[in-house]
Amino acid sequence: VDLVNENELVLDQMKLNLRQTFVAAMARVVMRSDNDGDMKIDAREVPLLALRLQIQLEPYGIKLDANKFNTMIREDNDIS
Repeated sequence: VDLVNENELVLDQMKLNLRQTFVAAMARVVMRSDNDGDMKIDAREVPLLALRLQIQLEPYGIKLDANKFNTMIREDNDIS
């Protein structure tokens, strides 16, 4: 029973670490796509960002809806 409980704690920690790694990777992609460094994703930066995100998300089985993504970016392009 103790080993099962310990295993559960280890798995929870692994999930947390994976989630943090994923979020950090996505943040790096967004920051790297801000070519002019103004902390905003401009219209000309969106296509490259969308492509980078699609590439990063593909191994996780996540498909980026480019239309919804473009709409979202137009509504709020501030990354700070």
